[in-house]
Amino acid sequence: MNQLVKTVAGPQSRLGLILLCCLMAVLAIFGGSSRMDEPLLLFARFGVIVIGCIAFVNLDRAAFRIIRTPLLFLLAFAVIIAVQLIPLPPSVWQARPGMEELIAISRLAGTLDVWRPLSLDPMATLNSLMSLLVPLAAILCYPLLSDQQRSAFPYILLAVAAFSIAVAGLQVGGANQLYYYRIINKGVATGIMANRNHQAMLLASSIPAIAAVLLNRSRGSLIDSRDLLFAGLTLVVVIGMVVATGSRAGLLLVLVVVGLSGYVLWPAFARSAGRNGGPEGSRWRNVLAGTGLAAVFVLIIAAMGGGMNSFSRLGEVEVGGDQRVEVIPQLIELVQKFFPFGSGFGSFPWVFQIIEPDNQLNTAYFNNAHNDFAQIIIEGGVLGAALVVFALFIGAKGMWRLIAAPRNGSRGMSGRDRSLILVGVGLFLATAIASLFDYPLRTPVVAGLAALAGCILCDWRLNAGPARHDVAR
Repeated sequence: MNQLVKTVAGPQSRLGLILLCCLMAVLAIFGGSSRMDEPLLLFARFGVIVIGCIAFVNLDRAAFRIIRTPLLFLLAFAVIIAVQLIPLPPSVWQARPGMEELIAISRLAGTLDVWRPLSLDPMATLNSLMSLLVPLAAILCYPLLSDQQRSAFPYILLAVAAFSIAVAGLQVGGANQLYYYRIINKGVATGIMANRNHQAMLLASSIPAIAAVLLNRSRGSLIDSRDLLFAGLTLVVVIGMVVATGSRAGLLLVLVVVGLSGYVLWPAFARSAGRNGGPEGSRWRNVLAGTGLAAVFVLIIAAMGGGMNSFSRLGEVEVGGDQRVEVIPQLIELVQKFFPFGSGFGSFPWVFQIIEPDNQLNTAYFNNAHNDFAQIIIEGGVLGAALVVFALFIGAKGMWRLIAAPRNGSRGMSGRDRSLILVGVGLFLATAIASLFDYPLRTPVVAGLAALAGCILCDWRLNAGPARHDVAR
């Protein structure tokens, strides 16, 4: 707690930290749904606009240098979406690939001479453009943070996860009014999210934050047994709540981020275990035993709450039995149909109906591709693919910085910077893997966290040594 107080009470202005906390609070309360017709989305966007404007007017030229890469990436994304909204003459839009059905309908309706944009669903594309306000606000808040205040980000992420866990616990306890989104997985511990998989992804991404806090609090590269106990119990609760969501993808994410966190923590853990003889060694053994017992207890509670569905559902999946697998041929067909210009961001639900097989028709509809990489290419074409490749490059570069840096803290980046990059890489990995099966980035709260992770991974100051400068005011 003292470390957190010192972090918040830095020598410089706390405006950036206050704005970031307010932003994450707004997104945590109102930004857990990916649907464009969710009424609470209006409150989230209003708060985001206010916070973003305040951050913008407090930035100077040096601050923009810090966020240059993520800001240019977001600007490129916005330009691509905006271009899709520009009306085009009939001869142009009719000549682009994938227009056969629209041309046939327009001929019957007598509207062949109407100017149309590239997007087949302009309102959804406009909503996609507006959704970029969330990562924009997060990016603008980042350079206002001082060196010390940046290290508060793991605590902020853990606070969001803790809030979601608390809401999920109340939901399981019968507080049905906390399922406050219009469309939500009722009866499941979704927490602040509307989708069980998104809740599992959010909680899994907080595990590297636990490791980051433990790394920051290690004294002389040694981990105190009390800190280890607190971190272990927190980890057990987080994993237990992931199990309680019943999300199969969540189990995979937990394995990945636990492995990543363990890799970074292992040197400090090994040194601490090797040097802690006598009474301290006994405390370490007691901590490990207590954490193991707590893990068993939490998993039993999760199982009683129906959370073991995530394990039982693993054996129920058959190739062809899961709609996400069944639609892969249709996704490939859509990529080919609208390449290289794309169908327009946000248009997937409607263009999928053009080629949806009759044997897959039912009372539900396929609202997203459940593979964001494929959906971005379908909707954005070759430029969307370029954005995906660049984002993966930034993430891979951040992973290399984390893995290649010395783990003993004696040279290279500091332990504080390393812990911050650990959180950024953890968020990147969790989001990227989850995007193979779902669409977490389409929820405002995950979009905001991902934007902050991008800022961390692109921050050249985090391994610039002691001579780095701080431009926060």
